[in-house]
Amino acid sequence: MNQIIENLEIVRIKKQKKRKLINTIELVGLGIMLFGVVFLFQPFHIKIFTWGFPVLLIGYTVYNIFGHIPR
Repeated sequence: MNQIIENLEIVRIKKQKKRKLINTIELVGLGIMLFGVVFLFQPFHIKIFTWGFPVLLIGYTVYNIFGHIPR
């Protein structure tokens, strides 16, 4: 009986670590989106402006993919 409980606890800990990684990647995607929006709204350099939408799109894609992984 103790062995079963220990195995279940190990599985639960592994799932928590996996979910923690997924949450971290979601936050990174959110940060990338934020940089993309800042790049789009800055008035200084056209080169940074042209990179704004691709950066925003990459961040959105990362956030959307990892946001749909079941918890």
